Amino acid sequence: MDPEVLFENDSDTMKSVMKLKKTKNHRRRKKPTLKKAATTAVMPFKKLQLSIFNSRFIPIEPNPDNAYQFLPKHPMDFDAFEKHMNEIRKYECLIKIEFDAASRNEIYTKHGTRHAHKPKNELKNTYPKRVPYDFNRVVLSKDPLDEEDSDYINASYVDSILKPNAYIAAQGPNEYTISDFWRLIWEQQAFLIVMLTKVFDFIRVECCQYWPMEEHKPEMYGLIEVILLSEEQLADFVIRTMRIRKPGQLVKRKVKRTKLVPHNLHKETDDEKHQMLDEDEQEQEAANESTDRFRESKRSRLSLGTRGTRESLRSHSTNSKNLIYVFEKISNYEHSPENSLTTGSVKTKSKKASFTTATVYDEIEYEEEIEEDDVRIIYQLHYNSWSSHTCPFPNSILQFRRRVRIYQQEVIKDEGDRVGPTIVHCSDGCGRTGAYLCIDSNLELAEEDGLYDVFGYTKRLKHARRGLIENRDQYKFVYETLEEAHICGKTWFPVGELATQIKLKSQKCTMTGLNQYQVEYRKIQKMTKLPTIGDCAGGHRVENREKNRDVSTVPPDNFRPYLTSFQSNDNTDYINAVFVDGYTRSKEYIITEWPLKRTIQDIWSLIYDHECNSVIVLDNPNMPNEYPLFWPLERYKKQKYGPVFSVEMVSSAHYPKIKTWIFKINKKVVSLTELMAGVKAEPKTTQFFQITCWPLDHKVPTSTNALVELMNMVERWRQRTNYGPVIVVSYNGKSRAGVYCAANFAMEQVVQHDEVDIFNAVRTVRRHRPHLVENMTEYKYCYDLLFHYVTHYLNKDKDGN
Repeated sequence: MDPEVLFENDSDTMKSVMKLKKTKNHRRRKKPTLKKAATTAVMPFKKLQLSIFNSRFIPIEPNPDNAYQFLPKHPMDFDAFEKHMNEIRKYECLIKIEFDAASRNEIYTKHGTRHAHKPKNELKNTYPKRVPYDFNRVVLSKDPLDEEDSDYINASYVDSILKPNAYIAAQGPNEYTISDFWRLIWEQQAFLIVMLTKVFDFIRVECCQYWPMEEHKPEMYGLIEVILLSEEQLADFVIRTMRIRKPGQLVKRKVKRTKLVPHNLHKETDDEKHQMLDEDEQEQEAANESTDRFRESKRSRLSLGTRGTRESLRSHSTNSKNLIYVFEKISNYEHSPENSLTTGSVKTKSKKASFTTATVYDEIEYEEEIEEDDVRIIYQLHYNSWSSHTCPFPNSILQFRRRVRIYQQEVIKDEGDRVGPTIVHCSDGCGRTGAYLCIDSNLELAEEDGLYDVFGYTKRLKHARRGLIENRDQYKFVYETLEEAHICGKTWFPVGELATQIKLKSQKCTMTGLNQYQVEYRKIQKMTKLPTIGDCAGGHRVENREKNRDVSTVPPDNFRPYLTSFQSNDNTDYINAVFVDGYTRSKEYIITEWPLKRTIQDIWSLIYDHECNSVIVLDNPNMPNEYPLFWPLERYKKQKYGPVFSVEMVSSAHYPKIKTWIFKINKKVVSLTELMAGVKAEPKTTQFFQITCWPLDHKVPTSTNALVELMNMVERWRQRTNYGPVIVVSYNGKSRAGVYCAANFAMEQVVQHDEVDIFNAVRTVRRHRPHLVENMTEYKYCYDLLFHYVTHYLNKDKDGN
């Protein structure tokens, strides 16, 4: 029965019941409201408003408050983040609304920049509008020999989401601030530098080179001595290890040492043992000073427990705490040549003596404070694939950030609490720096709490330094990178787990019916973006359209190799080919299709112009009309290809399932401009490698060992000649070629860092040509190729070494 009927005569009770009902209804309404706020769900009316904003019928700028209702109110969990990303893809105006709202902190800020605009500091600012605020600028110690404002540098403290002052966002050093930059590194105890710009970009100096050019050659920057110890080159970034010190500056360090004490002291405390050992050392020093007195007495002395003996014991110490040492050493201070030391006995002039002493020792550890030069090992991770006013590929910046974190953990492990903020800089310390900080801090939050807070943290960045995240494209790039990190997760594992991982990946999930290979490949397909016709305009031009076997497989103009040799007025700079990155080198491969009759001369121009000394042919078609042979087969007989190139076979070798030819390419200069300039075309050499066990109707070769051996042959040839781009030819410009490049990428990663990451290898080779590794069979075969290489080649080489 309804409570209102039951208690209709009791007004007080009635009021209590109604109040209870209202409270319950309020609670029921409150939970969905919180849930909607957390998931940022868009209501139907709001969807209509977003559609109007997105269509640009109503501009957002005149009344932005109406648009701010769509802003995220709280950090988002992963489910809410996925929904928000779907809304962003559907309504592009959301990026504009969020970025403009976050930028209000920057536009209407009241923070002063008085120090940055002092006349003496003007030359220290490469970009006058990109300067630090006074409240959080990094203040250097004043140089007593320098002018009054020597404490200024264009750098700001920036908090991460979880840690205050986690970063220093700095301007890239210019010619006036190189020594100041090293002072910043030294005084802030920074052990990690993240550099996000090239030194030169579009014929413009983006940042002065502030580190030594040559390895192991010290250079002074002000009062700081810097030595470049090593450089590790990868495709998108360089890792430099440097040693720095400030001559004359000492630091106290605690060093762990070990001592050995006789076992009969086991009842004593550690302090008493240390005291007795110190007394023993003092007695021994006194004994050494009175050596002459011992010589006069002509007595032999058993030198057990001396400092030299203890050092010898220390060098032979093990992890055991109780060590038994048998000393059979007797020294005679006469040092007569007649004396001889034998095991267990000493021979002298007058008599023979025999001694055997067995002593049990305890090994104890103690800390000793020493004073030494303050020498630091710092790491600079230089990302060189991020040009100004562009955005890199998300998986590339994620791999870079992972490597930064590895070095960060290593530094914390070695230096502990001594580690200062991470220095992050681009050219101006703003746009690219802010994007990286937002990605890094949000990934850290996701690892810690399972949340993303892009909008909230961007507001904090804008409050900390002007220009951090410069435009909407960079803000959108942050979202896309975080989405990829969430979807992909951890994709690498140590090479020692390869066999186990292959077994696990083959097992099907009972819920989905898919194995891990299929799950990974579907993720790759989901994240692959197809280039637009505008991106591939060169291949779709009328004069180039007939040079493509398939108009759906056309290279993007930004990532295709251009032909530079002039052959005739009818020829263009186009060939259907695309650059693909390796693990250690950018643009390491050029993937192209089997040439048509009209494009044979173009492939020789490609080989010559880009100095490709290796050409991999992954097909053996016996259809000369459709796939014409494009290299000569007769030795020492020149064959012309077009009006410019003539090719001569120098040698050939045939192995089981592999054929090789070495060719000499001659070029004739026909361009009037080149002739007048006196340009001489030098002959060049290249080697062709053809695998013969991969029929056209097979998705994988009949012999995995043959393909791995071909890869090794190519590497040995490149070591003897040079590391120019490798041309990979497949019949359609996509099948097989992706397998070759991805497997090589993964092999280099195994050799370089003992890691396996096929997922990232395939993602990388598909950046510029999404059709590579075009099916599940090819994707799984990449794992099989790598497993064969590790089992039969890598381990054999290690055993041999």
